[in-house]
Amino acid sequence: RRKGGRVRARSGSGSYQGSDAAADAAESMGEVFSLGWCCCEAACCVGCCAFDAACGCVAGQCAKASHIIMIAITYMTAIYIGMYAPGWVDDTPEVDLGWGCNDDYDDACLLNQLVYRATAALLIVFGVIMLGTYGYAPMHTGLWGIKYSMVYLIWFLFLFCKNHGFDKLANITRFLSFFWLCAQSLLVIELSFQLNDYIASNNSGGILVLASGLFAAAGIWGCTVLYDSYAGCEEGWWFVNTTVVMSVLAMGLSVVDSVGVGLLPGTVLFAYSVFMCWYALLSATSLECNPTADKSELDSHQKSRAFWMVMGVTGVCMGFMIYTGSKIITILTGEEVTSVGDVVAQKEAAAAAQPGMDEILTSDVSDKTPLKVQPKAEPDEDAADATPDTTQTDSNSACCCAGLATSKPSEMNLGEPKEETVFFHFLMLILIMYCTMTLTSWGRTDGAPEAVGSSVEPDQSLYIKISVQWLTFGFFFLACKVSYNAGCEDESDQCLFCWEGDEEEA
Repeated sequence: RRKGGRVRARSGSGSYQGSDAAADAAESMGEVFSLGWCCCEAACCVGCCAFDAACGCVAGQCAKASHIIMIAITYMTAIYIGMYAPGWVDDTPEVDLGWGCNDDYDDACLLNQLVYRATAALLIVFGVIMLGTYGYAPMHTGLWGIKYSMVYLIWFLFLFCKNHGFDKLANITRFLSFFWLCAQSLLVIELSFQLNDYIASNNSGGILVLASGLFAAAGIWGCTVLYDSYAGCEEGWWFVNTTVVMSVLAMGLSVVDSVGVGLLPGTVLFAYSVFMCWYALLSATSLECNPTADKSELDSHQKSRAFWMVMGVTGVCMGFMIYTGSKIITILTGEEVTSVGDVVAQKEAAAAAQPGMDEILTSDVSDKTPLKVQPKAEPDEDAADATPDTTQTDSNSACCCAGLATSKPSEMNLGEPKEETVFFHFLMLILIMYCTMTLTSWGRTDGAPEAVGSSVEPDQSLYIKISVQWLTFGFFFLACKVSYNAGCEDESDQCLFCWEGDEEEA
């Protein structure tokens, strides 16, 4: 009571001092916030220019890498808290993430729930970014302080929600991850074709054979691991044998001269199909087909190594997707999208092809012969020294951040089509769902491993992943068909298998 009276006395006698102190504190907080905001934007610009200096990417491509980093940082925060600071969540009032968890695997369940909430926050933020990129370019290239703040704020607020809705979200992401795996397979096939063409165009036959041998050796080593530890049950035996047979057919088809695919794509498909078979069997409920079926992701070192291997393949595909730019839409959908650079080049070529005003006035339109030749003026050294050289440009003019401060937000050039940027964020939504499954080992929402409890969720994960492997073989055979048909001059000779055309010619 005396403390309250003392406070009231102070407030009555020094009200002006208290208001001044509050104003000074608010002003200081505003300065700190402004400083932090400027530092965030400056760091983004410096990183953007570093990307530009390293790989020559434009502002939109640098922003893509920054968005992927934001996803990684968000999930790393959730994983760190779930693995090393779970007491912070338990000690937070009104937060209960233990609903519906298996009592024997409550730590793994807590980690899963933190990942699910991070996924929900990222889906909301990236959905807004995707919708706003069309009319407001900084939704893709800037506003990083708002983006990070919104992700962590939404994620924190979701901690006070019950687990039931997030369990449903996890089961939805399980099925939608199928689409990212399909896109990843297409990217792997396209990357193998481009690498094969690039190495062959440089007449580096030794490097091509060496790379093909390395991928073939990786596939053979993977087959030995599959037969040793993952083919003990009936499903595993069929999956492994099917993988070997289809891989041999694919490699045999790729080396046929009339198909024109090359050796490297076949061996890459071999290694990747073995990887996908192993990845699918990690969700098997039988110990004969999955040695880690009785251990959670927190208790199994093999699942931890599998996680890093899976994310390594995903990271390579993401890097290739950023590098290809607008071609990613053509690779995944078959629709051509003209890049901004191509449009500018076309306009410059059209402007150069049109005659100038001097040519029109001094030329005869009928026979294109000049009527008058203008004498060339002698160069004036003084004028040349006084006139600035228009060909010289600022050393920072090529940087991807150049001009962002002086241009209007709606007119900022992303350096790539807006359709590509929107499509990228759509892929990011699917990637976020796929990361949800990868970080939780495609397991159950209650944290229990595959061999414990019901087999519904593990079986769903198993067949989703193995079906993508079968589709991968289908994608590769279609690519071989396209490559063969591209080499046929007569449309009647175009067929699926190369020897059909040869028989008709004979």
